[in-house]
Amino acid sequence: TNFTYESKEAYLKNLYLQTPKTVLRDEVVIGYDSVEQLTANPGAVKVSASIRDSKVGFSDILNLVPTLRNTVPFNKYPNAVLLVNANAKGSVNDLMIQNLKLSGIDQLKVAASGRIKNAMNPDQLYYDLKIGELSSSDKTIYNLVPKNTIPSNISLPSFFSVKGIAKGTTKNVNTNLNLTSAFGNADVVAHVDMRRKNHELYDVNANLHNLQIGKIIQNKEVGAITAKIAAKGEGFEPKSAKADIKGYVNSAVYKAYNYRDMDLTGKINHGVYSLALNSKDPNANMKLAASGVYNEKNPTVKVNGAITKLDLN
Repeated sequence: TNFTYESKEAYLKNLYLQTPKTVLRDEVVIGYDSVEQLTANPGAVKVSASIRDSKVGFSDILNLVPTLRNTVPFNKYPNAVLLVNANAKGSVNDLMIQNLKLSGIDQLKVAASGRIKNAMNPDQLYYDLKIGELSSSDKTIYNLVPKNTIPSNISLPSFFSVKGIAKGTTKNVNTNLNLTSAFGNADVVAHVDMRRKNHELYDVNANLHNLQIGKIIQNKEVGAITAKIAAKGEGFEPKSAKADIKGYVNSAVYKAYNYRDMDLTGKINHGVYSLALNSKDPNANMKLAASGVYNEKNPTVKVNGAITKLDLN
């Protein structure tokens, strides 16, 4: 490599580093106003990196820093070889990622590009990402996330892949994502703003395609659902929320029967709610309208409508 370390710049150019399990190549350049800035204000350090067709052996990292052996992901994958292709430019706190590809940790694969700001300050984190691929298996996820992060009554598909766009902060999110998985598929366009407690804003549109809800929630009586669902409102607490929901269920399996052709609309406003169901399924042919007031101590409900046939068995 060509190596330079000066008062305002350091770089590795024409880099080629090889061990039996690691190959690093190309170049990394960092710029700074002073050497002191590297520790005093690392977010302002300028970065230009081109990592091409490289691989990093976790065993090499553990030889250098053995204290990492009990931390994720080294504790589960001490012999993994991470494959890396990356091009990025900017500053640590405002980084443009032209290309990032990662693989080699079990079934995990990442392909993305975009912009990340304030990465060293999670409260002010901002991201604008195009996700070409984020795929993994259930086993890999369980190995990587902290224990009990995923509830015991929730199952993950043996394989899943997500692609699309994600933009926002930790509390204000815009997404347009496509999910394909062993449990079915979904397209989700969502805006969720959680900056004000009890006044969270959301606008979600989801298309579910043969999604195995029962397998996800571990309920054998519930099967796959194909539906379009839209929800828009403010707040998640029923007694204070204001929201509208619309849905069309093309098919939904319950107790081995496939119910079809159901329209649902609903509204809630500070506990006062109304629901309308129009089902044309041969075994659940009905038109119902329900309304009332949600109250934890004394809820009310009023139902009007006509049931031509209802057979849940």
